Amino acid sequence: MLYPVAIKPHDGQFVAKLPDIPSLEITSNSMADTIAHARQAVFAYLSDCIDQDNALPQASDINTHLVDTKYAGWTWAIISVNKHSLVGEDIELTINVSQRLYDKISEHIKNSDDDLQAFLINAIKDALK
Repeated sequence: MLYPVAIKPHDGQFVAKLPDIPSLEITSNSMADTIAHARQAVFAYLSDCIDQDNALPQASDINTHLVDTKYAGWTWAIISVNKHSLVGEDIELTINVSQRLYDKISEHIKNSDDDLQAFLINAIKDALK
């Protein structure tokens, strides 16, 4: 995921905004520090999204913003985020359950939008809260 960052000087400092994450605004003394702090803020924000089971914001194409007059004169940077570094790789898990429990689960998910995998993942997440 490549998140565009708009940066401009303001009152002797540098201000960064992320169009894809409007709630983040970063201010620092140098361009390099502003980019570094923006990267930290993006990782913290995305980690919070994951911890709260919220969707990650879609990273937009920087070209969309380069022509936006709202950002005329701003300098652009890109923050690259590897989703796997946040959530980790998927692993395969095999479990054994009794036929009776399996039948109860099957009956439950028959009337829901979840499949077996989604049901089990959600049950585990709920248990870990």
